[in-house]
Amino acid sequence: MSQRGSARTRRHAVGPFLLSAAGHGRLLNVGYWGRTTRPIAERIRSVGPRWHTSPFDAHPAIPLDKSWRGSPRKNDNTPAWRASLRAMGWDAARMTAEIIAVAAHKGGQTKTSTSVNLSAGLARASSRVLLVDCDAQANSTSMYADEDDIEFDLLDIVKRDVDPHKAVCETRIPGLHLLPSTLAVARLDQELITMHRREEQIAQALAPLADEYDVMVLDLSPNLGPVVIAALCAATSLIVPTDASRWGRRGVSMFLEWSEDLRTAKVLSADLLGVLLTKYEQGTLISREVHRDLRQSGLPLFKTLIPKRTAAERMVAEKLVMGDEGADMDLSEAYGKLTLEVIERVNSVRGERLTEGSA
Repeated sequence: MSQRGSARTRRHAVGPFLLSAAGHGRLLNVGYWGRTTRPIAERIRSVGPRWHTSPFDAHPAIPLDKSWRGSPRKNDNTPAWRASLRAMGWDAARMTAEIIAVAAHKGGQTKTSTSVNLSAGLARASSRVLLVDCDAQANSTSMYADEDDIEFDLLDIVKRDVDPHKAVCETRIPGLHLLPSTLAVARLDQELITMHRREEQIAQALAPLADEYDVMVLDLSPNLGPVVIAALCAATSLIVPTDASRWGRRGVSMFLEWSEDLRTAKVLSADLLGVLLTKYEQGTLISREVHRDLRQSGLPLFKTLIPKRTAAERMVAEKLVMGDEGADMDLSEAYGKLTLEVIERVNSVRGERLTEGSA
């Protein structure tokens, strides 16, 4: 890819398309990642998540360790970086991993597909990512690990005090790790009921890992049980996916109404990054009506629409995610765009938190 031209005209490859650095969102099809001629990290690193954009922009003298380029980032928590933030009044304790919960109490809303593809996209944008499977169905886990290879799961680190580092597994994608789930996690709902401060248990279990990742993505189960509540309590950001159906739209309203009760009880404090419309079919009236209704609702809505594709089931069967050779082009492109939107929105809310912390 040519490196000539100003920053305004330069384009960065993200997945199977090119994104204009000027922010115009012009997409140019250049084939799958596996068919490109330059290493993935080299081509997409410049759009990687910079969760601390605001303080960097305001204070360009903050020392940064640039050794992360071409590999997962390592600059977030260097002693010099954290000391500089403290000296300027920033709350360095709040600069640990961004924890993004993907949640909806209705099934079939593509929570798992969103979780695994967003995690892959963030990792391929040179971020250190931990995918946390909080669902006893273990579908996210099945995309990256074999059941026979799993020694510890979420139940072990929450209830049995197993060191979370022992539960984390590497995946085939550089920079992406997995904290797996198994069917045994179904017992965690009952176990939490008997534990003191049960809403905080997952946050406490993940705390030892917070400085080792830029972002954690939590794939939640489709219910409103104690595990979901504890995971939402741990989250700093929230994505709510819904399919383009009337029942899906109704489910969003119900879930967000319930989440407001958690906010009132000071259990949930995560910023709502947005509602994500999935299984969208431009040619159907119901999809267009649901999309229009969401736009008019005043809720934060992602611009990205995840299309409905029969190839989605094939990708699951073959354990493919965005950017993999053989992955559906339209789905890869959509999840690539979503990754960039998430990066932008997290940068925005993270900057706001820092500003509030320094006030």
